[in-house]
Amino acid sequence: MRTFPTIYKRSLSLVAIAASLCLSLPAPAQQGAPQEKPGSSPDAGMTLRTTVRRVVLDVIVTDAQGRPVPGLKLSDFSIAEDGRRQQPLSFDVHGFDDTMEYTPPKLPEQPPNTFVNLPSTPERGPLYVLLYDLVNTEPTDQIFVRKQLVKFIEEKPAGARFAIFVFSDGLHLVQGFTSDQKQLFAAVDPSRSRPHVPMLFTMGVNNGKGDAKTMQDVFTTLGRYLEGLPGRKNVVWLSGDFPLSLFASNDEMASYQAKTRQMLDLLARDQISIYPVSSRGVVDHGENALPQATSASGGTQADTRQSIAEGQAAAGAGSTSSNANNSAGAGAPAAPLGGGAGYSLIMAGQMTADEVARVTGGRAFYSTNNVQSALNRATNDGLSYYTLSYAPTNLNFNGKPRLINVQLAERSYTLSYRRAYYGVDSPAPGVISGAVSGPESAGAAGADQAGARQVDDLLSAALQHGAPMAHQIVFASHLHALNAPTMGTRAQMAALLGQAAALPIGRHAARPLPPVKLQTIAIDYAVIARQFAISGLNTPPTIEVAAAAYDADGNLLSAVANKTVEGDAPTSTDPAKKLYRIGQRIEVPAGAVTLRLAMRDMRTDRIGALEVSMPLAPEPQTTAASSTDGRPR
Repeated sequence: MRTFPTIYKRSLSLVAIAASLCLSLPAPAQQGAPQEKPGSSPDAGMTLRTTVRRVVLDVIVTDAQGRPVPGLKLSDFSIAEDGRRQQPLSFDVHGFDDTMEYTPPKLPEQPPNTFVNLPSTPERGPLYVLLYDLVNTEPTDQIFVRKQLVKFIEEKPAGARFAIFVFSDGLHLVQGFTSDQKQLFAAVDPSRSRPHVPMLFTMGVNNGKGDAKTMQDVFTTLGRYLEGLPGRKNVVWLSGDFPLSLFASNDEMASYQAKTRQMLDLLARDQISIYPVSSRGVVDHGENALPQATSASGGTQADTRQSIAEGQAAAGAGSTSSNANNSAGAGAPAAPLGGGAGYSLIMAGQMTADEVARVTGGRAFYSTNNVQSALNRATNDGLSYYTLSYAPTNLNFNGKPRLINVQLAERSYTLSYRRAYYGVDSPAPGVISGAVSGPESAGAAGADQAGARQVDDLLSAALQHGAPMAHQIVFASHLHALNAPTMGTRAQMAALLGQAAALPIGRHAARPLPPVKLQTIAIDYAVIARQFAISGLNTPPTIEVAAAAYDADGNLLSAVANKTVEGDAPTSTDPAKKLYRIGQRIEVPAGAVTLRLAMRDMRTDRIGALEVSMPLAPEPQTTAASSTDGRPR
């Protein structure tokens, strides 16, 4: 792939930054040679992709004081599915000490419009999504909740990466994943010109208040957005009520049953755990009141089986609290949904919160006036955990629910993990829709199918607006405007739509796009060649690079992707300092506020990605020349 005009001085700066990365980055772990298709040679760089059905379990283990338990080994765990013993295939430990944080190397100061996909501060823990449900939160509580959110952001764990979604007249992403407190504060600032948490939303009744089907669509859409992002994702569902059923009863319509299975399958496949946090405060139910600051995630298989059989929330009978600040366990016997002493819709919502948390491996927090504390506890609960996987021995994927039971040799500990999933066949090579942000995206039914992508399309997942920075592959990039903004023609605007359709991500802008001013941005990538080393293969890697421009509402304005096996490698006697140089250009429409860049090694699916704010910063003018093919003289 040819590179595009860049001036000599700028190119040298980019090479210098990439060279400094050579000294800062550790040597990559050797990748195993990919499996070959029959009749192919290793030099062909072809891989055989197979579908392996695995169940991935994140298990949080706490002691009697609610503290995470370190030092456990695979041999300490046993797994059963529907009562049948399963053989664990993998075991990983996350977040128990500072060495498990991602600590980026220190880099030199970068020239204008030069970016490296490394965070400025350490990253710790899984990805967090704060879903603020205004539809199911009373307007009288919303101002109080905003103040609690501000206090929570002030004290959030260092390095924890949050994205903020708001459910109001649709599902809106108001802040992409970041650990930066300033950016999170801006998202709850009502004076912010860009998308933010609304000061007040009073139209809940008109937008699905109390409707389980609506919330089912919300979580399906959210799961589709998170599809392809690696690791555990903790969704903190901040709401006054929790209208969601994870298991459809037999008398539900077939379409609703299918959507329920789809939603739970997404949550399981994407390692999404839900942490319901009530904004109602302490509610007095009389003599049957539940204890304050209640948290539930335990429960027995009988609890989960009851939820499946009845298609409704089941009380967390027999569970114990794993949070040291709780005054009591959450397993208070619940009145049946048909009535009973002390029963109320509020108690039903709390029972549902318990069910959602237990089944997905999260924890519910309610009946407390300290919402900030509940948010802190929900965040800290998911910081330290063990990840196990197994291949189910039951190969009859008939769509029926399956129950999971994890036990420890030491029975005094409390375990939180995903309790069930539907035995559906692998979705590959189906598509998913990652559409969020628009009013029509209140549910999956309204999602823009032009934004559908393959379930294994990791590049498109990393290229989504607001996705976290990825640094499995570290690269340096320089962006340079090749021209002043000029009015685009109808042919150019149509071409932008074609390019975006070839890389389906997010929600597209209104079509057909009216002519607006366009500016051509040249992108010069430099990446250390040794990051692509695979034992037994000596040919250059096939590298895919992509860029996508978004407006303030998260609409995709333009996108481009290119594959190349070519690289401009500066002469060096040290193979560790060899670089690949790749050029790319993208037409950026007026109104773009962010530009997302991503790079993928097509042999290993390792990803690098970052997000750049637009417009670009001014640069010193220079008269350095470029050759006709775009390479510096």
